[in-house]
Amino acid sequence: MDRITKISLGMSLIEIIIVMVIVAALASVFIITMLGSKSGDSVDRATQAIHDDIVLIRSRAISTNRVHRISFSSSSDWTVGANITGTANWEQVGDVNRMPVDTYLDNATWTTALGTGAKWLESTPRGLFQFSSGAIPAPYVIVTGLGATRTKTITVDVGGAISIENH
Repeated sequence: MDRITKISLGMSLIEIIIVMVIVAALASVFIITMLGSKSGDSVDRATQAIHDDIVLIRSRAISTNRVHRISFSSSSDWTVGANITGTANWEQVGDVNRMPVDTYLDNATWTTALGTGAKWLESTPRGLFQFSSGAIPAPYVIVTGLGATRTKTITVDVGGAISIENH
């Protein structure tokens, strides 16, 4: 009787392997989910930073009575600048802003935000937006990330409205 009880209390090798496979599957789902949400967080942070700088150029333009602009130097770097009154020169406001690693402008909007020749979004002292090459493209920029499951779009209206959409 003791021998039968000892055998029924133990686990077979097959049962241990099945449990290990289940644990490994759950761990892989968890890791994939965490990596995806980290990438999504990077897109959120980058989009919010660009949005904040668009709001900044508008508020600084109104408060200083000088034209301010945001311009992209690459698909992941941008600067804020202020026009030196009475000249065609610009001074940089703050540091070069960089998106989180593996976060960048979507290829379609990269060409409208920078592309060939200098392009930038400006805000006038009246609080209106204008784009260096004419009409502001809609959307202004689309931010995406490597392995991201979504993108975010920033649209800017000449009258001052700024909106962010999730995709």
